[in-house]
This record gives sequence, C-alpha cells and structure tokens, in this order.
Amino acid sequence: MVLVMLKDCTALSRLENAYILILGAGGASKGIAYELAKFVKPKLTVANRTMARLNLGI
Repeated sequence: MVLVMLKDCTALSRLENAYILILGAGGASKGIAYELAKFVKPKLTVANRTMARLNLGI
C-alpha cells in the first residue's frame, strides 16, 4: 500500500541509497523488497526471528 502511494510522489526519490530495515521475511516483506528494488536502489537489511524464512529470493 505504501509503495502505491510513493509511486505518485517525489518521496520515492529520497529512498535512493537509503538504509531500509524490513522486519520479518514473509510474503509481504518479499513484496516490499522487490518493489523497492524496482524503483530505487536502497540498502536493505531484513531481520527475522528464524533463519529458515530469511531467504527472500531477491
């Protein structure tokens, strides 16, 4: 939802080279990371409770 809003405003350009922390590695996190990578090149860190689900496949 947030990315849909950001696509329409200049705030998205401020995320270029930003340090972004994503908490959790489920499906929503994967989608957020994927969409961010399409539009900007942030430095992503993903934190999760278990290593088993940490592979986002991006």
